[in-house]
Amino acid sequence: MQKQFDKIKIGGVKISDKLLRICVVLPVNLSSETSRIFRILAEEKIPMLFLTIDRKGGDISTSCCVDLEHEDRARVLIESDSVLKDHARFTPDVVLLSMFPHQSQLVVFGVSLHALGKANLPILDFSSSLA
Repeated sequence: MQKQFDKIKIGGVKISDKLLRICVVLPVNLSSETSRIFRILAEEKIPMLFLTIDRKGGDISTSCCVDLEHEDRARVLIESDSVLKDHARFTPDVVLLSMFPHQSQLVVFGVSLHALGKANLPILDFSSSLA
């Protein structure tokens, strides 16, 4: 069993520049409207650097991050959309923390989440992959 302060080998860590997080929470009855944010950003050639979609109870939450240089334009586009404007939240100055565990040691994620929590750093979204 992994002890709290044992060394853990990782394949690498990457921290992004500051980004804008856009979170749209829609009730399930509007789930067909979830793709609106993708269409709006794609039409304006604003790349999404991170994307998660989650369903909790009666809501579907779509969260993505874009470069801060697109913040003003993204806000105007989303806030002018008749469906999204009342369901969008914007969080500037977030970063993506990408970790590459050595030999798929998933304990790295648990220890990392614990450390971020102890440092009072909020975790707004979380995604993992075994690929």
